[in-house]
Amino acid sequence: MLIKEMNEEDLKDLKFYTEKEHPYFNNNEYMEHNLQLLMKAINYLPYFLHRKYFYKKKELLKLMKELEEQNSMAKIS
Repeated sequence: MLIKEMNEEDLKDLKFYTEKEHPYFNNNEYMEHNLQLLMKAINYLPYFLHRKYFYKKKELLKLMKELEEQNSMAKIS
């Protein structure tokens, strides 16, 4: 579900980043592209954590609503 919310380029970059190792420094030179991939992955982490928390909370609230409805139906019967 979270993947559906991402644009195609970001998804491609994250997949590329996670599939293999990327050196960030080589012979007194920073590898700019690899650092950008790292920063993009780091910046997506809070987004994924918050969205996952949101969906779990939504599921819990839905379950609580269903239980409340079942409870009220049992009281009526």
